[in-house]
Amino acid sequence: MGKTSNARQAYRRLLLIRADHPWELGLVHAMAALLFSVEQKVTEAEAENVEFIRATEESGHGRSADVAAALSSLASLYIVDGRVDEARRALDQAGTILESAVDVVVIDRVNLLLTRGIVAFKTGNWEKAESYFHESLSLADGSAGQSDAGSIDKLLPYYAKVLRKLHRRDEARAVEARASALAGGLERSEVVDVTELSNEGKRKKKSYKP
Repeated sequence: MGKTSNARQAYRRLLLIRADHPWELGLVHAMAALLFSVEQKVTEAEAENVEFIRATEESGHGRSADVAAALSSLASLYIVDGRVDEARRALDQAGTILESAVDVVVIDRVNLLLTRGIVAFKTGNWEKAESYFHESLSLADGSAGQSDAGSIDKLLPYYAKVLRKLHRRDEARAVEARASALAGGLERSEVVDVTELSNEGKRKKKSYKP
């Protein structure tokens, strides 16, 4: 909701509650990591994510979707910091966990694919980036409201840029129109769906799975 100051106050109140179990401590670190990420404090956010993962592993939940999400968050921080190889390693770990975790939800896979796409985008691998973004958006659109609108907001501008890099201008314009509509608060039913995009150039692509 963008209410960072309120979140910070809630976090300070949370610190006043005694937490002895590793899982409880992990939740505190997760909240701190999110706050630092919003404030663009990369070093602090990275440290808190690492502490969350450590605490979660100590509690016996090291193979959970929550840890995969934290690894995806770490990868995003590494991307901002220009540490692409570390981002890839974190995403590989996250993907391995999501293959077997029992508590996986759609948004976990959407975000993993999105972050993989951003790594490919940052390294100029347009074909692979397009594949990841397309799969991420398809998954989000087919999730019947289980995905996060914030992830789609983040994904669409990248996707449009990649489509333009691949000279698929009509599709890029459709994605840009959807991004503008979402920014304007229109309902998703009023904007273009990923399934309406053409298969221009008949994808030679493989299916890049998390």
